Amino acid sequence: MSQSTTCTCNACTHIEKLRLKVVVHSGEALFHRVFNFVELAGVDVIIVHRLLKNSVAADQYLLLTEAARHDVEFSKPMHLTGGCENYDDIGTIKTLVFLAESESTGFEPPAAASFGGRFSRSLKLFCQLWFAPFASRSNQFRHLESGATTFGRMGFVLLTALLTPLFLPVGTLFVAAHACKSPAEIRHAGPAHEHKADGSCCRGK
Repeated sequence: MSQSTTCTCNACTHIEKLRLKVVVHSGEALFHRVFNFVELAGVDVIIVHRLLKNSVAADQYLLLTEAARHDVEFSKPMHLTGGCENYDDIGTIKTLVFLAESESTGFEPPAAASFGGRFSRSLKLFCQLWFAPFASRSNQFRHLESGATTFGRMGFVLLTALLTPLFLPVGTLFVAAHACKSPAEIRHAGPAHEHKADGSCCRGK
C-alpha cells in the first residue's frame, strides 16, 4: 500500500506507522432516512459508538463485546483477555480483547519498488478511479442506499466520457511525477513536523 498509494495526506504517506483498532459488537439497529441520508439508531448503535473510547492501553487491538463473541467465528484459536468498560449512560459492558503480535515484534517496511512498478500500480489505480462511473453498479459495494437518480448518474458518465481525452494524458503526467518519488521521499515531512504513532496527524513544533 505504501508503494502504490497516490494520496499525499498524512495517513497515506505514513502507512507503515498506522495501527489498526477494531471494535466489534452484535445487536440490532434501526435504519431511518433523513432527507438523502440513511442513518442508524438504537441502543446497540450507541454501545459500539461508546466503545470507540475505551480503556485498552494499546495502539493495535481487536475488542469484542460478549454479544459479538457469540456471533463471530475465527479461523483459528485466539487468546482473548476479558475486561469491562463502564459508561454513565449505558452502564457496564463486558468485553474481550485480542492484542496483535505486531505490538511486540514491530514492523519492517517493504523494500522500495522500481519506478516501473510504482508507475504501473499508480496508473492502474488512477484509471480505476477515473473510469469508475462506467462500471456496473452490481460490482460496487453499497451498504447504504444512494440518493442519486438514474438521470444524474447518466449525466456524470457522459461528463466523464467528454473529459477523458483531456484529463487522461494530464493524469498520466501526474502519475509519472508521483512515481518518480521514492516512498521515503513521499513520507518525508521535514524536521518541523512531529507525527503521532498512528500517523493520523502532525503538528509544527
